[in-house]
Amino acid sequence: MAASTPTDPPGDPDRIHHRDPLSARSHDHLGLEVLDEAECRALLASRTIGRVGLSMDALPVILPVNYAVMDDAILIRSTEGSKLSAAWRGAVVAFEIDDYDPLTHTGWSVLVQGTARVLNAPVELASARQQPLEPWAHPEEGAFVSITCDLLSGRRLAGWQPLTGLPISRPPGR
Repeated sequence: MAASTPTDPPGDPDRIHHRDPLSARSHDHLGLEVLDEAECRALLASRTIGRVGLSMDALPVILPVNYAVMDDAILIRSTEGSKLSAAWRGAVVAFEIDDYDPLTHTGWSVLVQGTARVLNAPVELASARQQPLEPWAHPEEGAFVSITCDLLSGRRLAGWQPLTGLPISRPPGR
């Protein structure tokens, strides 16, 4: 097998990608496959439960939410609380979905970073009401919150198959 070649300049090890010349797939410095934007968007559209990461009283908080993808944004509904407060402030938040199989050690994760905002425009609200989305508590209440997809990234763990040339080793006895 030919050695992987770096495709990005040296610097931040989280940003270094290695391209496997046989598969044309990029991998990060840990050997995780880097998902392209189209695959990240397809995975976002394939799920309905995710997690929103935000700051509440200067502390990080991660909250489960149900969601839909509308236009180029993540759409959630929220009643009074931290998610709605963050949206009213126009806070930068993170949104994440993932899947993992502990038996095969495979899985993936998609991360969205963007700005949360409450939808107010009549056209946006009409479109949001057409989405298959109800808040978990108090379905008759709640505002629509949109999270822009300013930064979108994803990784796949494809079982234990280290790439040639990467300093990855398996623990003894495994």
